[in-house]
Amino acid sequence: RGDTTRRELNIGAGTLDRSIFEIVASELHECIHIYNMQHGIQDCSRSGQYHNRKFKAAAEARDLKISYDPRIGWSITELTEALCEFVLEQGWDDIRMNRMRAATQRAAKAQGTRQASQ
Repeated sequence: RGDTTRRELNIGAGTLDRSIFEIVASELHECIHIYNMQHGIQDCSRSGQYHNRKFKAAAEARDLKISYDPRIGWSITELTEALCEFVLEQGWDDIRMNRMRAATQRAAKAQGTRQASQ
């Protein structure tokens, strides 16, 4: 709409088959990229594969722990102890797929309607 630019963060099913701490770290990692993109900060090179010190600085400013790998740069992302505690305080222990729950409820309702009409 107008000159508004929107970004999208897609989450693959394989990403969700990990601990809540790893999931939150991955999502925050991607959010850092979006933040940097919106602020004109180039945080990667080599077609987006190598994370530079600008990525590291932005991520660490948001309480992520960033480690170096020679192949991908400052990319290895973990939650700090403070962020782990925040996740626990929120009661986050799993990712719930609401869309699936709603689809299951609709299917159960439809099944009930079919049984009632028979």
